[in-house]
Amino acid sequence: MIVTRVAVLELAERKTAPDWVKRFPATLSTETPVPRVDARGRAFNEVLSHADGAVILSRAPLPLIESHDRSRVNVGVVDGLRLDGGRLRGDLILGTSARGQELARDIEAGIVRSLSVGYSIDEIDEDEDDDGERTMTATRWTPQEISLVSVPADINAGIGRSSPPTQHPKGIIMPNEVASEVKPSTNAAQVERERVEGSATSAALSAAPEPSSSPRS
Repeated sequence: MIVTRVAVLELAERKTAPDWVKRFPATLSTETPVPRVDARGRAFNEVLSHADGAVILSRAPLPLIESHDRSRVNVGVVDGLRLDGGRLRGDLILGTSARGQELARDIEAGIVRSLSVGYSIDEIDEDEDDDGERTMTATRWTPQEISLVSVPADINAGIGRSSPPTQHPKGIIMPNEVASEVKPSTNAAQVERERVEGSATSAALSAAPEPSSSPRS
């Protein structure tokens, strides 16, 4: 088995983006409930908490990739991460590659506008109301990457969006997003999943070792 570890290039003089590089402000994630189904076929709503201390930004700036495809080099970065009224916001900076500039033009034209966050969960709580509706709330989680996608699961995430989040409709199960059951615990639950409807590959939720202060990869 091949084990990989993330390392960051340390340039002697890290250059800032040139003046002609455009920044695209975006809402990266919100507390919008996203319907999921666990391994037993039971529905639950998943919520990413944006309370103080809930979002760990140790990996900032985040890589900007396409459709959660980590096998390819990122097309840009997401800088200026900040919490703002129950949302995680940031600025998209597209790279100077042909693909990066192509996507920048599509963003400017309003053709590409949706985003999805890939992340790991360190702590999660479960709650069930009187009607039996379950909610899994990630109370401590780490964004790993931001993806440009065609159809996001979080309807309030996207490029140039700054309005308050709207309520996600209840009773909708996202297709092709079957995940294993998450048990509420003080242990960390490692989650690598895609917030995008219709993804060809489901993400897996599984128990992980005790949380540590170091970022996960």
